[in-house]
Amino acid sequence: MASPLSRRLSIGDARIHVNEWSDAAANSGEPRLHPVVLLHGFTGSAEAMSGLAEGLSQTLSETYRVLAIDLPGHGKTEMPQSALGGFSMESTVSCLWDALDALGVKRANLVGYSMGGRVALSAAVACPKRVESVVCLGTSPGIADPIERDQRREADEALASSILADGVDQFVDSWLAQPLFASLASRLSPADFQASRQQRLSNTAEGLASSLRSIGTGSMKPLHDALAGAEFPCLWVAGAEDAKFAAIAEEMSATMPNGRCALVADAGHSVHLENPAATLSAIGDFLSELNETLVVT
Repeated sequence: MASPLSRRLSIGDARIHVNEWSDAAANSGEPRLHPVVLLHGFTGSAEAMSGLAEGLSQTLSETYRVLAIDLPGHGKTEMPQSALGGFSMESTVSCLWDALDALGVKRANLVGYSMGGRVALSAAVACPKRVESVVCLGTSPGIADPIERDQRREADEALASSILADGVDQFVDSWLAQPLFASLASRLSPADFQASRQQRLSNTAEGLASSLRSIGTGSMKPLHDALAGAEFPCLWVAGAEDAKFAAIAEEMSATMPNGRCALVADAGHSVHLENPAATLSAIGDFLSELNETLVVT
């Protein structure tokens, strides 16, 4: 796998880490390339999206520039202690767009997994004119019911407290032991599963706890109503064995004016890791078709 170009961007008091995979990495201002921005899930990082990024950079290198960003609280992105005390989905979206401004990206295709998908959708709703498309992998648009949302927020707070009390090692092992990730453990080779575990262990307890409290599903504004009228093309991808998120993908794609759905066989929640070839094909086909009508600005 080719090594990405690594950057550290100063955004206010934060230092945002970005990886770039593409033939244009050394000349990132290339105007003909449409940026594809990958956003990882909770406990992930840009590194966790490297397989998908590499595949996209190879198959779409003529028209797309592929980047992956470490979101606040994760990976090599550095946040001031004051910010770790409580950022928000709004400030995360603002930080994302500021980082893309620093990279010369005016409009982007946002590809997010789980938490990253919620950030992508929130960013697109906040600044629709800056979005060419959104791809959601195993993603929820939030929790519409206020009682359920409050319950989730309380659960996220309890989990955040346990991460701080018990440490990252214990948390990551209990996180991966959830039924949601059972198919991930069975489909990845032992070496690849351990590599995924090690990537998650590279995060800090403070960063993960802050992320849960700040942009967890219980804390974010639900997006159902906004997405029902959103005009940007949106591909909802889910593993066919991930019943909850497959149902969300089918429902939300039918709700959106330009929504599409792709259910990937032989995959659960971590669809891009469990069946990377089929996931890459679904995203590649979607972006290639869009490329015929995209206008670079």
